[in-house]
Amino acid sequence: MRLEAQPFDHTLYNMDTPTTSIGNANNDEESAVAGNHSNLDEETGEAGGSAVKLDATRRDDEVEREEETAQAGGGGSPCNRGCCSFWAMSVTALLASALGLYANVLFLDHAPLLERSDTASDIAGVTCERLSFPVRLSPVTPVSYPVGGELCYAGESVRVDQIVQVLVSGAGYGPVYWNPSFQPDTYSYVAAVSGSYPTFNYARPGVAESGRPFGLKTDVDVQAFVLAQVIVHLNGHLGRPADDDGVMVVGHSMGSLITQAHALAYPGTTRGAILTGYLHSVNPNNGKEARENSGFAMVDEKFAGRIFDFTYLTSTGVEGRRQFYSGGDNTDPAMISWDDKTKETLTLGDVFTLGSYRATGNESKALLVPTLVVSGDEDVINCPSPVVDCTDAEAVQQFETQFYPPDCAEVLLVPDTGHDLNFHRNAMETFASILEWSLRVVGNNSTEDARRCVPDREDTGAAVLPGKIPLDRSQGVSPSLIGGLLLTFALILPLLGWATYWTKVVRPNNSDCPELSRRFCVIGLQAIALIYVIFSFCVLFLF
Repeated sequence: MRLEAQPFDHTLYNMDTPTTSIGNANNDEESAVAGNHSNLDEETGEAGGSAVKLDATRRDDEVEREEETAQAGGGGSPCNRGCCSFWAMSVTALLASALGLYANVLFLDHAPLLERSDTASDIAGVTCERLSFPVRLSPVTPVSYPVGGELCYAGESVRVDQIVQVLVSGAGYGPVYWNPSFQPDTYSYVAAVSGSYPTFNYARPGVAESGRPFGLKTDVDVQAFVLAQVIVHLNGHLGRPADDDGVMVVGHSMGSLITQAHALAYPGTTRGAILTGYLHSVNPNNGKEARENSGFAMVDEKFAGRIFDFTYLTSTGVEGRRQFYSGGDNTDPAMISWDDKTKETLTLGDVFTLGSYRATGNESKALLVPTLVVSGDEDVINCPSPVVDCTDAEAVQQFETQFYPPDCAEVLLVPDTGHDLNFHRNAMETFASILEWSLRVVGNNSTEDARRCVPDREDTGAAVLPGKIPLDRSQGVSPSLIGGLLLTFALILPLLGWATYWTKVVRPNNSDCPELSRRFCVIGLQAIALIYVIFSFCVLFLF
């Protein structure tokens, strides 16, 4: 039967009447009609009774919720039992994660050092002594790491006025690149130049016998800061002033990037820079091949059980090394096999910065020291390139010198040679050309006036101010800084996802948690997440 709308008269119902009385009225239709002055028919009486019943039920529910809230938090508390339990569990999970991260990084930073590099130790007429210096990764961190290396020289000692060449290896390589124990008479740069220059061949942090920090703490600019400290320590060992400039820096591949970064950040501390395995051109197809031949060091046969840091990478198998060699008779397969056995690691921080000082190009125009650039014409990283024909020595010379101050850079293109110039059969010829340039342009006596370049200050791009490295240790935005922040946020993404789901889906459909409690929980979680981000960043990069 269809009900017709009727005006509602509040005087017809006593709102203080108990629910049982209303129920009696509903059970006795005639009494209900009489008690309401016979103004409503049967249908209206039923509808009115239902309305009163619903209203009374709502009042009872409100009373019950008030009693539960009072029991859980004392009435005025913004958090009831359910909300506080969730919040407490979230705090506990965050603290446990933070402590786990801290303990893990401490463990990784203090992991046992690997064995010393397999460098040649019996070079005729050359004395080598092992040195170790403490270095830090930034000016603000209190933690230091040991850096080991070999100081090799002809004669009884290094003269105070003698220029020393500091050797910086590339990614995936260590001191063996400059002084391999495999046929040193054919492949050792240290042996080739020892008659004219003492050399300090050191292992970068994360390599061989040097300390192994968390892999996102290192990048090209961090390594440049480490190089600056190594030179200061070396000067002290040789009895020279800390700021003595009697040093040349020779780098390979990523070591060339480090050499350039150091020369830009610390002008006046070196007399020359030699950049090998390096050009401002890049092979656009090399990235895919490099990824296919790289893997995590922690699962590699050589490093498994000794490296537990997932941010350390290495090449996989002989093919991972073969790509750095030419394909002709200038390559010895036995050398490639030995190279694979003595391989080293690189870090994610290194990977993030391998494109620095190369893609933009303008930084090198601010260099103050004479520079020699050396590349093989079959260097898989630099060639083939869409910007220059690597088989044309004159074209490469013209192309590369435009990125340096006028008349301050020379380019040596080595024929039939891949990326690892030192490990090809013509290595001694390459070394002889490098030595000739060093003696002709730089000399080997630090008492002579150093030759300085005059950079084009109007076109130096993002070159840094002399002697300054920003707090984030980068020329601009540090990739390791970005990587660290991404890692830190990734660690709390599951928590933030759960918090969002909880506040948007679970709690709105659950009457156990009032609106004020929901806001309190969300604000608390956001505050804790922010504290965790700051804490994690400090652990990863400052300590």
